[in-house]
Amino acid sequence: MGHLRDIMQKLAAAQGPAPVARPPDFLPAGGSIAAYRDQLQRCSTAMIHYEWTWLHQQLEDLQLCISNSAMVKALGGEQHGRQLIDQGEACLEALVQECSHSPAVGL
Repeated sequence: MGHLRDIMQKLAAAQGPAPVARPPDFLPAGGSIAAYRDQLQRCSTAMIHYEWTWLHQQLEDLQLCISNSAMVKALGGEQHGRQLIDQGEACLEALVQECSHSPAVGL
């Protein structure tokens, strides 16, 4: 077993550090709030509620991340973390506006 561990450690050392994966942006592939709003208009009430919960959780997580230097590095830097927070807040604002047009959603 010790021999296998040595082999695995050598392989890991030869590969170098694992690449840092940046979290995805909030906005859809189009990259605009208008595209996000278009998607919201096609969502069911249940999906709107899910999106509301998901956005709040992601924003909370990002706020925690930017207060920790190791997590800031994993985010791709503080600037990228702040951009993600700005995008998330813009999406949340769009979601609130979309729901104001449809009182049945009840957020």
